[in-house]
Amino acid sequence: MLNYLSDSISTVNMYLWLYVNTAFISNLIIILSIVLGILLLYILISKMYPYILRPFNFLRLLFKGVFSSLGEGELQTTPEIDKTIEVAGFSYDPEQDMFYSNIDSWQRKFGYCRLYDEATVPFGMIVDCEPVYFDYDGKKWLIEFWKGQYDMCTGCEIGIYYTDKSDFVIPNVFNGAFYKCVDDDDQLYMEFTLKKFDEVLFKRGEKHWWLTGFKLGEFSETYELSMDIAITFNKEEMLYEFIKGLKNANYSDEEFVVKGNSIYIKFEFAHTSQPLSRIKQAEWIIQRKNEALCEKYIELTAGCMSMSEKLKVLKEQSPDLYKKVLNPGKSTAIFDVYKKIKKYLSNG
Repeated sequence: MLNYLSDSISTVNMYLWLYVNTAFISNLIIILSIVLGILLLYILISKMYPYILRPFNFLRLLFKGVFSSLGEGELQTTPEIDKTIEVAGFSYDPEQDMFYSNIDSWQRKFGYCRLYDEATVPFGMIVDCEPVYFDYDGKKWLIEFWKGQYDMCTGCEIGIYYTDKSDFVIPNVFNGAFYKCVDDDDQLYMEFTLKKFDEVLFKRGEKHWWLTGFKLGEFSETYELSMDIAITFNKEEMLYEFIKGLKNANYSDEEFVVKGNSIYIKFEFAHTSQPLSRIKQAEWIIQRKNEALCEKYIELTAGCMSMSEKLKVLKEQSPDLYKKVLNPGKSTAIFDVYKKIKKYLSNG
C-alpha cells in the first residue's frame, strides 16, 4: 500500500513538474514542431520527387536522343511496341496511352470460371467484379464487368462467355460452371468509358469477346472508378434475357437505359457478392504495393516522351518492372488456375 502511494505521488509530482515548468514545455513544443516539419517535408519531397525530376530527365533524354540518333537510332514506333507486347495478347493505343486486348489473344482458350476472380487478390489485383448470368438459346451465358487496379495498371474489362455443359465439382472447394469464350459469330459490339472521379481515363468500342483497357502507371482505388457501358445485342430476345440477369444481379430499372437492341449501364460499384479473397487487410497491403510500383514507374520514366522510350528505360534500369509492364491487365498466373481445374473439367 505504501509503495502504491509512493508511486502515485511520484507520478503526480512528475505531471506537476511538467506543467509548472513552462520553459520545459516551450522547448518541448519547439523540438516537436521541428521534428514534425522535417517529417512533413520528407513526405512532400518523396511524393513530388518524380515530378521534380521531369525537367532534368527531359534534358537528359533530349541530349541522349540527339547523340543516339547519330548512331544506334531510336525505338519510337508503335509497331515496335506492339511487337514487344503482342506475346502477352495486347496492343498499345498511343493516342490514349493505354493497352488493350487483341481478339486473337492467347487468353481466349482458357475460358472463365469464378475461381479466376478469387485468384485476383493473391496475384496483386484489387478489382470490382460484376457477373451477370442469364439463359439464352439453350446455353448458360455470362457477361461480366471488371474495374480496378491490376498491379501497375488502372483498368477495366467486359467479357462474354457461355456453356452448355453441366457444372463441375472440386470436392470441398468449388461447385459451379466453367464457361468458354464466345465464338466469333456470338461476339457483341461493346463500348465503355472508364472514368476516375468523373475524369475520362480512356474509351474503347469494338465487336469483341473481351473488351479491355489498361493505363500503365495509373494508381486507383476501386471506388474512384466508374464505367459507362454500352452493349448491342444481336437479337431483342437476348437483350431481354440479359436484362433479367441484370435485375437478378440487383440492378434497378433506374440504373440502365434500353434503346433498340442496345443497353446502357453505369457501373460505379459492385451490386453482387465479391470474391471471398477481398479481405480488407489484404486489400490494403496489396494496394500499397501497387501504389509503390506505380510511383517507381513514374520516377524511372519521368521525362520520357513516348511509350517505346519508357520501355527502353525500364529494360535498362529495372528488368523486373519491365517484365511486369509486358503483361498489362490480369496476371498470367491467374490462368494457371485452368491447369489445376482441367482434370475436373475432363471428369465432368
